[in-house]
Amino acid sequence: MLTNGLCIASLLSSLAHTRAGIPDAMVTSGAMEVLMQHLNSQYNLVRTSCAVALGYLSFNKTAARKLFSCC
Repeated sequence: MLTNGLCIASLLSSLAHTRAGIPDAMVTSGAMEVLMQHLNSQYNLVRTSCAVALGYLSFNKTAARKLFSCC
């Protein structure tokens, strides 16, 4: 779980700030929900990586609204 969650969150955060359109695809595909679920992980590295990925996604208007609605 540690390596899978960490790898997924790390790759998503790398993709989230590369090009326009990719964050929209992440929101549409449900990646944000997965990242938000992993924020409650028992592993600190997974929580940190998910928080970084969600931070990059928060610059997207749709993703920011979704984050606010979940809080």
